[in-house]
Amino acid sequence: MLNRVLKIYLGLLLLGSLLYANENAPANWWQKGSYEYNATNEVLTHVEGMFRYSKTDGNDKNKDLSATLSAKIRKNHFGASLSFTKTRESRKMFDDKSSTTPIETEKDEYELSFVLGYDISEDFYLNAGYINSRDISFEVYNQTTMYFGVGYRLLTLDSHRLTIFASKGSEDISFGTYPQLPSGKTNGYYYQTNYTWMITQGVTLDTSYSYLQADMKNRDTSLFTAQLIIGVSKHISFLVGYRDEYMAAQDTVNRYTNDSTTYTALKFQF
Repeated sequence: MLNRVLKIYLGLLLLGSLLYANENAPANWWQKGSYEYNATNEVLTHVEGMFRYSKTDGNDKNKDLSATLSAKIRKNHFGASLSFTKTRESRKMFDDKSSTTPIETEKDEYELSFVLGYDISEDFYLNAGYINSRDISFEVYNQTTMYFGVGYRLLTLDSHRLTIFASKGSEDISFGTYPQLPSGKTNGYYYQTNYTWMITQGVTLDTSYSYLQADMKNRDTSLFTAQLIIGVSKHISFLVGYRDEYMAAQDTVNRYTNDSTTYTALKFQF
């Protein structure tokens, strides 16, 4: 039910961005804190879409096509963001590290992320987040992470931006036919670091690292992404990127704990 509500929210936000785009909005406001420009009571909206071609190595070896739609909204010092990624394609995967013969399987994967935030000051902010994902090929039928904490903007320069975030969080996960994998809910601490380097006016390097340190044994997870964004026009960019997902629980069934993905993508924004 919650996933459906969030998807409806994203659709309405997308429609609103198309119909009520604010031409006088501060430049690149979605990359800045609300104290870096004259805060406005007008509703600011920003929408991005991305079509990605990727190659994955680890527990599976395959090439995928996926689509991502994300939106951000801000009024004064309050803001929210929502993104949804969907991947579906036939692929080959391996049971464990020693397997040499892949199994044909249908990849059914999505990730939904929602963040509600408030800027306390120019440097500090609060975020409450919700992440829900599924990956049938890895028998992860439901993975939900929730967190609430405080962030700090270490760098807010024109060319370099760095933020760190720490929070209390929880993760609830349901695995498939692997009884030895530790399903269920666990509490823990959620950390995130984001760094952006604006190399030139049209070229940007974005990196992000998040880590959930879970109370339950073998339940630590992390995600690292790095992508080089090359602007083609005001609304279109070309990306090349790298993504690494880590799940400690994979080691309990003799599977790779890391799955690495390289990708190219076309992004539009308005």
